[in-house]
Amino acid sequence: MERPSLGIITKEKKTMDFIVNELEDIFRDNVTLEPINLDDAHSENTILQSQVILVTGDETLKECTKKGVIYPHAKIIFAKQTLNINKVDGLIELLNLPIGTDVLVADNRRANNFEHVYQIIDSIQNLGLDHINLIPLAPNDLSAYQINTAITFGMPEFVPDNIENVIDLGVRQLDLETIISIVKALQLKDVPVYKSSFPYIKSLVTLTRNIVNSSNEIINMNKKLQGVIETSNEGLIVLNNKMEVIITNENGVRFLEMDRKELIGKKIIDIISNLDVIKLKNGKSQIITINNNNLMATINKLGSNNLGFVVILRKVSVIQNIEKEARRYIYNKQYVAKYNFSDIVTKNPKMNELKTYAKQIAKNDFDVLIYGDSGTGKELFAQAIHNNSNRKKNPFVAANVAAFSDNLIESELFGYEEGAFTGSRKRGAVGLFELAHEGTIFLDEIGELSLSLQSKLLRVIQEREVRKVGGIKTTPINTRIISATNRNLFQMVKKGEFRKDLFYRINVLPLEVISLNKRPEDIIPLLDFFLIEYNLSSTILSDKVILKLENYAWPGNVRELENFSNYLASLTQIRDVIKGNFTEKVLEYFRNFNGTDILPDKGNIPYELEECYEKLEKKGFLNEYIAILNLLKKSLHDNEVMSRKKIQKELDTKFGLSLQQIRNKMNHLYELGLVSIGRTKQGTKITEQGIKFLEFKAD
Repeated sequence: MERPSLGIITKEKKTMDFIVNELEDIFRDNVTLEPINLDDAHSENTILQSQVILVTGDETLKECTKKGVIYPHAKIIFAKQTLNINKVDGLIELLNLPIGTDVLVADNRRANNFEHVYQIIDSIQNLGLDHINLIPLAPNDLSAYQINTAITFGMPEFVPDNIENVIDLGVRQLDLETIISIVKALQLKDVPVYKSSFPYIKSLVTLTRNIVNSSNEIINMNKKLQGVIETSNEGLIVLNNKMEVIITNENGVRFLEMDRKELIGKKIIDIISNLDVIKLKNGKSQIITINNNNLMATINKLGSNNLGFVVILRKVSVIQNIEKEARRYIYNKQYVAKYNFSDIVTKNPKMNELKTYAKQIAKNDFDVLIYGDSGTGKELFAQAIHNNSNRKKNPFVAANVAAFSDNLIESELFGYEEGAFTGSRKRGAVGLFELAHEGTIFLDEIGELSLSLQSKLLRVIQEREVRKVGGIKTTPINTRIISATNRNLFQMVKKGEFRKDLFYRINVLPLEVISLNKRPEDIIPLLDFFLIEYNLSSTILSDKVILKLENYAWPGNVRELENFSNYLASLTQIRDVIKGNFTEKVLEYFRNFNGTDILPDKGNIPYELEECYEKLEKKGFLNEYIAILNLLKKSLHDNEVMSRKKIQKELDTKFGLSLQQIRNKMNHLYELGLVSIGRTKQGTKITEQGIKFLEFKAD
């Protein structure tokens, strides 16, 4: 017996492929499908022989007439579609949006007739998703650009580029009514129409809403939710607010190697004893080992109303494979900025002000000059500025100009033509400035550039074009320049070591990163940040070590602190076999070969004497600072401890300074390395640099 034939007419190939696959799955060998995609040039003047034609809408039918598609004596069925059952995550994301959120509906049809889009909106609202405002995308509607979230149905290319949050619900499935209409029209029997997705989607959304609204019904809903989480490749363990297991999927059971019934009701910490719940609840991740399996553990909140948590376990090997695949598609990964302002860990008020300022200057396109000692994180700020600028989707190219000779750095920055020098590539090479086109170039240690290269760099900045070594043509560039240095460029300009005109070109937006010794409150938080990688924290250290950390000078700044964290992690791994006291072993980091402390006084980090003079002169009342230093010099000679009260008493007759004024001036002198401020009865002492400063002033 000849099989009945069903014609399918769509306007988009993606929709056609999806519907064909869906119907093949339902009807198997019972029906011959005759699909036509009107976007295909071969569809014109086609004659369909099918007895029944499935059409995706009125507009599609009108398009058939225009293209000469003929379907003699066929019964027309208009397809009704519902949401895709395989896109449950998108529905849950919609459900979790705040009440009243504007959501753009970006359908694949751009006609001015919005009847089709409003049908989609009605179907979504009928599923209970009526807490958000669904707005159809209109061609050339500028109001769409003020909306942050959009949903689409397998056609993300139709979503405006400026919208950050895109929820793809996938190509919509045929609903049950359409399937039944096809069965009746073709007079089919024993066809499994139960595969229609509408009832399942509706029950799933109802299920999720009930989870949000009522914890009392969670036991009855677990069976339905179980079906959803079983589809995940990860191990999922759902917890209540008491951190007790209420649901887990098969992968979770397999990773833990426990019976499912044993897991339910147990606290997660009793199941995974080394799980750092506090860290994970703060959005971090942790590598754990369970039954010889290395797993990445994360914890996500369920909703915004403290409904509970879900622990997600992923095999590290799987993550690594995914990462390897993803990296293949990242264009030139060495030219991607990895860090953001959230990666700059600080509790220091001045550093937080600096981050706020840096966020503001990131929004404009002026060049930036970052000052700071080595290891303070100047490149971290540079990358964060790039990632918060309008250039964030374009390359971030970093170059340490001190790492190359003059000849090499010129070819690195500007590129070179074929045969420009011995050993050059056959076809030449593109320079870093060209690679950073439309993006940002970071020139680290710019103070190390020779005067001849400074001249060439100045020309590039002024003209915004580069000429390759050995070339005659210039190439225009659109590149933001962020420079960094640990040197005093202003003093270098005075000494003729740095071009004045270049200095003012790159110093449009100056930014000075504070050294670690001037923000001691950041030492422990930064140490904890670095120790996360080893599943450690500063709690393993004694008070004696903590005190040393807070008083150590950290000449290598944050970079040295990171090295210390590696040293500490190494000691911890062999703690059981270390002979002697663990604390003493840790303190060995701060001792030289003679057993004496290295740089015990963090205040003694001197500036250049002339710079100290300029800084104090700008603050005003220079004679008061000089008087304090002379008094401290005398106390050093007399072996006398000087407190703020003593200093105030000695200077009261001449200057009449308050204790607060004395404190402020002492802090200024401390920041310049001219004095050291001791604890309790140690008092304040003039440093060797302070004595040199008085001699410099006398000259």
